[in-house]
Amino acid sequence: MRIAIVLFALLLLSSCSSNSPVAEEWRAADALIPRFETVFYAKGSLLSGSIPSGADFTSQSRRVLILPFGAVLSGLNSRGQGIANEILSNSSAVLVGAGDFRSPEGPLGLGPIRSRYCSIVVLKRQYTFDLGQRLGEAPSSSEGGIRIWSWSKQLLKSSENGSPVTQLNAAKVGPSYLLFCNELKDLRNIAPRLDSPGLQNLELNRTRDWKLISQHDLWGYRSYRHAGIPDRSAAGLQDVSAEAQNLILMVDFEKNTSLIRLYCEVGKEQTPARLNQRGLRFREREMGIWDMKLTLRDDEESFERIFHVMSLFGFGINI
Repeated sequence: MRIAIVLFALLLLSSCSSNSPVAEEWRAADALIPRFETVFYAKGSLLSGSIPSGADFTSQSRRVLILPFGAVLSGLNSRGQGIANEILSNSSAVLVGAGDFRSPEGPLGLGPIRSRYCSIVVLKRQYTFDLGQRLGEAPSSSEGGIRIWSWSKQLLKSSENGSPVTQLNAAKVGPSYLLFCNELKDLRNIAPRLDSPGLQNLELNRTRDWKLISQHDLWGYRSYRHAGIPDRSAAGLQDVSAEAQNLILMVDFEKNTSLIRLYCEVGKEQTPARLNQRGLRFREREMGIWDMKLTLRDDEESFERIFHVMSLFGFGINI
């Protein structure tokens, strides 16, 4: 087993040099996957409004698929309209890690599911960005040679009284990364991993189907944690049993489809059976692996299914 891990790590190292854009994106994924239950990735061009050639991607489905990135993008724009678009148009990719999912605040509990999250923007090589200048008068401090800016942002208002406030912390790490976390401890933990020399990829060699996942322009990966979950509904675990291990989403823009893959303990089928009773269509690919393919059409049935899938990753909305 140890030999297999070493060989896989060597393959990762040989597939890209330590200063390539792919290597920088992989380092970001490697930093997030062990620290967050769910990780999403998207090419910067997708989030800035550019769709790859040949894609027929409906606006409705697209809005649902980019839900994981909404909090940090709105947080950036709270410092000045257009900041998020400027960053995205000069980024190669954006990754978001999320966990500790909780219901929205307020007596009615309406709105997006809350979480502890951290976003990493991988900048294009030729782009120089003065984060401090763009964030204006946001207070800052310095820790371990890294300058950190912090500010509060009011969440989207709903019909409830008052509007909750969240804090966003930001840092520029080396020439390649912008880091945004709503909890300062996560920023402190992740920044050194991004700034360390050489490729690590220690977690990627344990990530199921990583070779397949990394070929897509938008993907999501969830490693299920079943113990100590205070709000199973917010975490999207109502129909997920203890035998569920991982959930993966991969979008194929050329075919305008998404593949959702569920890994379960072999011989136990409670989770796919429950999800299928809720209108999903998982089919057993092989023992312990269940697949569902969704065509991203602009109709109510497709929208409801992709919306349901996103809630399984912890990105639901209470309405």
